[in-house]
Amino acid sequence: SSGINAEYGYLLNNKVKLHSFKVIGSSIEGAVCVHNISFHKTVFVRYSLNNWASFNDIACTYSDQLSPEFDKFLFFVNFGQLYSGMVAEFCLCYRIDTSEFWDNNMGLNYRVVADGPASSSGAVPKPERRGSVQAVPYW
Repeated sequence: SSGINAEYGYLLNNKVKLHSFKVIGSSIEGAVCVHNISFHKTVFVRYSLNNWASFNDIACTYSDQLSPEFDKFLFFVNFGQLYSGMVAEFCLCYRIDTSEFWDNNMGLNYRVVADGPASSSGAVPKPERRGSVQAVPYW
């Protein structure tokens, strides 16, 4: 199908793509696909809670090989205490040797917006629909 070919082409050209993510309380967990162009690689999530005035990097963990060309990595990010209206933005980085490849949702970043009233336990975040997150097929 043309959707599968488009996803395959995107991953071949850009080397890294968010596969999926879900919000769990004040955390997110998800999967990242990378084009397997080097055995030695680092994959991480970069996130910010203050519009990139500062950021944190969280390493992704190797999950499995989707095909000889593609690997899958998993991530879990705990944003800590979030208040209503807070925005967590994140993007993904794939680093090999001296090269870096980024998936930043075509410049929009991926965003999670805290929803609900502010409380001492924090607000429950919800994904904000900016851009689309499509699953990368398992070839």
